[in-house]
Amino acid sequence: MSIESLIEGGLEEKFPYLLQQSALLLRRNLESLMDAESHPINLEAFKVLVVLWHEDGLSQNRLCELGSSEKHTITRVVNKLEKESLVVRVPDQLDGRSKLVFLTHQGKALFEPTKAIAIKNLTKGLKGVNREELEVCRRVLKQIVSNLS
Repeated sequence: MSIESLIEGGLEEKFPYLLQQSALLLRRNLESLMDAESHPINLEAFKVLVVLWHEDGLSQNRLCELGSSEKHTITRVVNKLEKESLVVRVPDQLDGRSKLVFLTHQGKALFEPTKAIAIKNLTKGLKGVNREELEVCRRVLKQIVSNLS
């Protein structure tokens, strides 16, 4: 298969379209599930919290990098999460100009219910995809990220 074949044919067959569409539909479905379960956070907050659940105590710049969001978006989301007592900003002891964002007890407590919703979303999205196919897909996506980073 040539690279050209990935962008030829009908729109629904093009690799870039399928990649974008799958990400979009996973996000939309996650939002719907969160709304249906009256989850207290939105998708933007979810992206920030997921990063902090994996690595707490990050600068807002690092949150931008890992969450693939613009600086003004991260600032707005962190401000909202701080008002909701889900995160706190603490001065960085190594860089007095910077503050690190940490989860509060309430922010940490959202992990399990949010994880359950995310699993439900992925289960629906990956229906009919076996473990081997998923692993190939993961390797391909990681390689794309590596090639373009």
